Order: sequence, then C-alpha cells, then structure tokens
Amino acid sequence: MILTIMDLWVALDRITIHQCPLLKEYSPEVPSNFLHSILLHRSSNLKRALHIEEYLSGRHKEALSVTTVFSSSFDDSCFAMKYFRASGDFQQLNDKVITRIRAPVTELAIRGKRASRYSGFKGSLLSALDYDSDMGGYSADSPTLEQNLLLAAPTQLVTFELYPPRAFSAWRDMTYMILRDIGLHSVPDPQSRSALFLDNFPILQSLIAKRQGLPRVTVGFSDQQDHNTVDSAEGTPRVLGKRRLWLFDRFRASRVMTSFSGSSSATLCTPPIPEFSSYGYLHEFVSGTQHTPNAIIAVQADCPDNINLHEFLAFSGLRCGPRLQWFNIARELASPSLSFSHEEVHTLITQAAWQLGPLSNGAREWHVDLDASNFGGALLRGLCSLLRMIQANWQEGVTVRTIGT
Repeated sequence: MILTIMDLWVALDRITIHQCPLLKEYSPEVPSNFLHSILLHRSSNLKRALHIEEYLSGRHKEALSVTTVFSSSFDDSCFAMKYFRASGDFQQLNDKVITRIRAPVTELAIRGKRASRYSGFKGSLLSALDYDSDMGGYSADSPTLEQNLLLAAPTQLVTFELYPPRAFSAWRDMTYMILRDIGLHSVPDPQSRSALFLDNFPILQSLIAKRQGLPRVTVGFSDQQDHNTVDSAEGTPRVLGKRRLWLFDRFRASRVMTSFSGSSSATLCTPPIPEFSSYGYLHEFVSGTQHTPNAIIAVQADCPDNINLHEFLAFSGLRCGPRLQWFNIARELASPSLSFSHEEVHTLITQAAWQLGPLSNGAREWHVDLDASNFGGALLRGLCSLLRMIQANWQEGVTVRTIGT
C-alpha cells in the first residue's frame, strides 16, 4: 500500500510542478529514505521503488528554498507569498478580498478613538472592540471579530488560501498525509483548541473557491497560548488578542507539524511480536540493523529462560550489521541455532530478506551479495538441505514458508 501511495504522490508531484513551477524550488518534504523500511520481493515492485527513490533524490537536490511548505511563519519566503507575488490573477483577487473584508468595519473604524493610528492592515481595529476581561481577550461573540482577525492577517495569504491552486492543495494534503499519518502515525497530536477557518467566516462564503471537499491543510486562527510568540514580520505566528494564525490539520483538529525529521515507514513495516511471546523481549533486534555485537553481549544476561543462549545470540545477531544479514541467514541454514518453526523467527528472516534498505548507484546495499553466483549457490543448497530435514514433519509449516520467503 505504501508503494502505491508513493507512486500516486510522484505523479501528483509532477502534475503540480507543471502547473506551479515554483514548487520545484521547495523541498518535496518526503525524505529520500522513506521507503527503506518497506518489505518487497517482486522484481516489478523493486523497480517501482527504485524509480520513486531516484525521483525523490532528484527533487531534494534541485530544491533551493530552506523553508518548508508546512511552516506557519508567513514571511516572504513561504510558498503562498511567493506564488501570490508572481500571479497577476491573485493581485485582482486580492483587491476583491480586501474590499469584502474592510466594508463591514468602515463605520467601526471611524468610531475608534485611535483609528487614525492604524494604517494598512497592521494592528487592525482592535481599539474599537470591547475587551472582555473574563475571557482574557476580545470576545468571540463580537460581531466584528471576524473582520478584525482577517485585517490582522496578511491579506495575500488569505487570498491564496481562498483560491489555492487545486493541484497544490491536493499535493499539500497528500504530502502531509504521508508524513503524518504514515510516517508519524504513533506520535500524538499537539494539543490545540478550536480554530476558525476561512470557510467559517460568513463574509468570505461567496469568495471561497468551489470544490468537492475542503482541504485538509489550511490556515486557521487559534487561541492557543504561546508566550514566546511575536509579530509574524519577525518570523513567528501573528498575534491578535489571543488568536494567532497557523497552518492547521483540519482532519486531526490540530496545528500542522513543522518537523518531520523522524517520519518513517519503519513502524508500519515491522510486525509486532506479542509481549507474551518468548521472543517479545527481542523485538528491537527485528526492527532494525543498528545494534552492535557489544550491545548484544551486554544484554545476554536478560536472555529469557525458555530460549537457550545460542538461539538468543543467533536471533539478536542475525540483523547485526546490514551487510551481514544474508551471510548470517546462510550460516543459520547450515548449522541452525534458530527454531525455524516459530513465527517470530519467520518474521525475523522476512525482515532481513525483504526490507529494502538504502540505495547506492541503483543497487540495494543490503542485498548486493545475492548477485554473487557462489554465494547464491551456497544459499540455495542451504535451503534445500533444510527442506529435506523437515519434509516429513507436518508441524514445520512455518519453516516451509520461511524457505519460500
């Protein structure tokens, strides 16, 4: 499923860049190594993964901007602002938006005691509003709060989010889904209070671009506290009373995450070992190849009572070093310390044999030894020997599946 989603993302990214060439200057956001943890064995799927990773690598190399498209710092470097400045159509739309926002508050501005101090949209017209001390801010029930929130926001951003390019909006939503729902699915959402989105504002209803569904990622006004927040001109979200402008994830009702450094498909691609299993304690040795021989030696005192030490060392050490995995598998076939009839051992072997790992000059680093004919022959002989050993035992179904893997 992850491979299919990434295939679709590549197609969408190409379409979006064709319609919005500016996007090519920005990072594709999806890490180049995002597919390293998935399990594949069919040649057709391996070729698809190769195409996706090469495309991602090229996109990252061509990206010029260091600003993420998911940043809530709406300065001149953000995608919306740059796209707005390069589009003549958006300039005309902006005039329409400004007229619609300002009209309902003209009379209020005149009545404001300090209205003459406010120019453009900075500062809006807050002096003309009643401050609600019980709420600690300007009343959400005020009939003019909507207008003042909008006047305090960069109108270029408001205009862009009212009329986002459809391809870009779809790309942003899909990219965030990959990074958040797949890559960080176990990470809890930031605590956020309710937000006001542009489609919640009655004065903007007639301006909102018609579409079948509302975008997942969009700007919103939130009353979430942040004592370090200053004006957006200095690179942090804009303040209006207690409401600030952020990018929001409408589906999760939370602010959009801005750091995806830990986004990975690893946890979704590693079957969990039940805690009650004798091998439950050894799950960390299944999920990756980062552990060292010294780390295994250090924890051998914790070997479960119903697993002998030889199997403990064989199990925990099989993926110890990414380039040693196939050699360790071949060794276990010849002189098995592992109980191949156990599902947990099947999971371990499958992870080692099918997990992609990094790409180097078009080849999978972890699996290059399979191209050596002498090693391939030794591996096949070991598999045949194991099959002959268990062929008369009907309880070895798991072992047969492992050989097939």
